[in-house]
Formats: sequence, structure tokens, C-alpha cells
Amino acid sequence: MRHLLFATLCFCCLGAHAGQRYYVAPESRGDGSGLSWDDASDRLYSVIENAAPGDTVIVARGRYCGGFAVRNGVTVLGGYTVGDDSPQSRILPSEDSDDGSILDGCDRFRVLTQTAVLDIPAKFDGFVIEHGSATTGAGALISGGCTLENCVVRLCRSGLPSVGEYIDKTKGVVINTDRASNTVDVISTTFVSKLCQYGRAEHFAGTAYSWGNAHWRIPTDDDARALLLYPAFDIISATLAANGCKDFGTSTIWTAAEAESAGLDGRYVADLRTHELMALNRWQYCRVLPAGSYTATTGRCTGGGINASEGAVIRNCTVTRCEATLGSGIFARSGAHISATLVHDNVSDNELNADKTVIIDDGTGIADITLSDGAAPTARNVVEAGTEIELTSGDFTAYALHSLSGQLIGADCISPTGTVPAPQCRGIYLLTLSDSKHRTTTVKIVVK
Repeated sequence: MRHLLFATLCFCCLGAHAGQRYYVAPESRGDGSGLSWDDASDRLYSVIENAAPGDTVIVARGRYCGGFAVRNGVTVLGGYTVGDDSPQSRILPSEDSDDGSILDGCDRFRVLTQTAVLDIPAKFDGFVIEHGSATTGAGALISGGCTLENCVVRLCRSGLPSVGEYIDKTKGVVINTDRASNTVDVISTTFVSKLCQYGRAEHFAGTAYSWGNAHWRIPTDDDARALLLYPAFDIISATLAANGCKDFGTSTIWTAAEAESAGLDGRYVADLRTHELMALNRWQYCRVLPAGSYTATTGRCTGGGINASEGAVIRNCTVTRCEATLGSGIFARSGAHISATLVHDNVSDNELNADKTVIIDDGTGIADITLSDGAAPTARNVVEAGTEIELTSGDFTAYALHSLSGQLIGADCISPTGTVPAPQCRGIYLLTLSDSKHRTTTVKIVVK
């Protein structure tokens, strides 16, 4: 009864909101509202943040930089052609191709972040997720209610914090990271003085704080520009709100770059309301929000590609060339469900780290059909990309090869040597074989 009541409430909530479609493209079009292809937005983070349960975000092919939130009840679909949102127009990602919708963490952001278990399911479907960086789950940090489907997660590394992460020991939010030196730059959530001239401000910024091992300073112009950059500013603002801190989006802060104003030497000031750097002369007063730098220790980082927990679902994905100490590909706990997913060539031997509660289905749920004479046809199930699939038994004349999502890869007559061309891209596929009497069987093929 409780489950029935919950389902009824969810249905009523979704019924009240029929579900808006939003459209995102690499370049803004029309008024940029995202309400149609003609008015497509180029601000994917903002569109997802503003979407409501039941909404769908349609994303055109191209590259989108930054980190993105998993929102309650919001479906995000990639691989579309601008102007066409039909399923037939989608190009699902392949491991070695950039021809699709790419979510790029730029080695500064975690690509997908979920902060709490969802009560209405959400999904990201049809994306390349790459160059993510975070303390854990660099490509995606997902939990209950989220499904990651038809995605390629590659070249993500856990260890350093991501832009937007709140660092409790410094009471600051990350604005930049440098992997070469393991340096993390943060900006404080607290002003050292309400009003002061820049000479006193420099003293306050350098001496007033002693948190952690960070060295504090007035922000440089590079700090300010990193903070003002979209989507970093939006992500940092969301982090402040999530940690009970005041959003400093309406503030004005000093930077350390010298400037000239009315003939007087002074400093630049960052106006966080207008996202501009303006000149501040030496007689003006302003609030000082210090920036700090510290050297991070990576320790035993987890989930280079994906960190999944609380029943999160990973389906028909490929995770490759990611890096972490434990679960360089996937770190899974607490009933996560991994289905038809290929995890290979990640940096450490510990590619898939899962506890006993994790459900792992390797894609064999589609059963082979045995012929009436009892001769069950088989094929060599593991092959190299671009080679050939050798049939080891059965008198078959034709084949059809599909991806696990149902997309037709190829179909033709079987060669006289009993071979079928293997796909050019790594992944898991379904090979359907038929004979002259139209009997068929389907087998799983893993392409490495």
C-alpha cells in the first residue's frame, strides 16, 4: 500500500507538470531560451539546473565544457542533430570517436555530480564523458535514482578536487587545480574585512587566515577570471548554497592585478554581479575575499570513471583509460546495478571494484535459441575491433549485428569461410544468425 501511495503521488506530481523539452546546441540560437531548436541554448549546465521533474533536455552533437548536475526527474539525451529531435537522428557515442555529444570536464571538473538519492528517476543517455577530475568519481558520481546509459566514459582521473568542490579544512571552494604540481586554488567564503583600502587589504588577506596549509592572498586577475568563467561560477554558487554558505554572486571583490583609474594607480575589482573586471583607484574602499593555494595529497582515490552507489544503474556503457587507486574504471557499492558494460584498459589492474551488494549483469540475459536438431550454434564471443567473428558451428546464411541499444550495425550474407565482420569500435553487441529455414539465434559478442 505504501508503494502504491508513493507511485500515485509521483504520478500526480508528474501529471501536474507534463514535461517540457529543452534544446541545447554548442552555439546559442535565437533568444537562447532553449524552448526550441530555433532558440537553442548553449548553457547546458543552466538548462539542466532550471529543468523540473518530468522535463527532457535534448542535446545536439558537439562539445560542452564543465561539470553538470544530475537533477531529480530530469532526462538528458545526447547525440542529436540540430533541428531534428527524432530518435533516428541520434548518433550514439563510440569509444574512439568525437562524433557525438561530448561532456568535457577539461581536467578541472567532475563531469556528472549527484548530491542526493532521487525520488523521481533521472537519466543521462548518449554521451561521451571525458577529462573529468575529482577526488572520487571523476567522470560521474551517481547514486539512487540515476541511470547512465549508452555512454562512453574515458580519460577521467580521480585524486585532485574538482572546481566547485567545498574544502572544509580551508573553508573555501575550489576555483582551479593544477595536476602538474598537485596544487589546488580555493576562494574563501568569508570576507576578511568589510571595508578597507588596498594596502590594509593585502595585509589582511595574507595574515588573517591560517586554515590548513593554504597560503592566502588577494585574488589575482587569473583567480578572478577562473571564478567568473561559465560554468564554474554557476557550479561554485550551487556549492555554496548546498553547504549553507551565502552566495557571493552579488559581491564585489579585489584582485591583485594593478590598474589605472582617473590617473591614480590601484587595483582591479571583480564585480560578481556583472562578471566584469573593473578599475579601482587607491582611494576607494572595497571588500576583500581572499584566495588560497595548497598542495593536495591524492591518497587512495576511488572511481576514476564512475563512482556508483545506492542502486544507481550503469547500462550499455564503456569505461576506458580512466585512473584511480581503487576502481580505476568503476567503483560500485550499495546495490548499484551494472549491465552490459565494458570496462577495459583503465590505468590500474583494479578496474572494477564492487562489493557483494552490487548486481553485475554481463549482457547474457538474451538467451541463445537452440535449433530443433539440438545443435546450438556458437561464435567466438571475444574478438578484436575491426577483425572477424568466426562462427564455430551451425549452418547459417545471413546475419544482423546490433548494438545493445538496438541500433543496426550491419547485416549481410555470411561469407563462405563462415565469418562475420567485427565492428570497428569496442563494445558489446548482439549477433543474430539465421539459416535457410529462417531459424535464428542471438549471441553476445564482446569487441575489445
